[in-house]
Amino acid sequence: MARAAKERKVPLLVCTLPWNMRDMPPRGSLPLEDPAFFRAWRHFELREYGKAAADFRVGLAFDPGIDAFVRRRLEAFGHYYLARSLDSLGILSAARNHYQASLEAQVPPMPRLNRVIRRVCGEEGLALADLERAFADASPGGLVGFPLFEDDMHWDRAADPLVAAVIVE
Repeated sequence: MARAAKERKVPLLVCTLPWNMRDMPPRGSLPLEDPAFFRAWRHFELREYGKAAADFRVGLAFDPGIDAFVRRRLEAFGHYYLARSLDSLGILSAARNHYQASLEAQVPPMPRLNRVIRRVCGEEGLALADLERAFADASPGGLVGFPLFEDDMHWDRAADPLVAAVIVE
């Protein structure tokens, strides 16, 4: 599409998409059948965030022979709740890294798709409205969540001026 627009001299603006990384866990059921995840989850539920973080880290050390679907589910939930634990401890930079890792393990993997969008825009000389970056810049510690979003992917109407400003810029 980008090349076709360029060949026909049709201006094209492409947007990355932001995602509610902080306040929406991965879709699906918690992998409570996994003993390491369950142990970490118990600490998280008891608000023992330091212990939870340590146990979620241990749970993310997978056996190399683990089924790919099971691994992806454990990664998505493990990284998300490790991030929530670190977030609760005020360790925002590390929390952001684990929120991103959780998003990479989910379907669709938004950070990866946004990297592709940025690369294509650079290669094809397209205008880019980097909404993902704008939402991160507008969020405390770069941790995008409520109140900028209504759910995992739909931003709140209050964010419309931010979106409009980035597109116009």
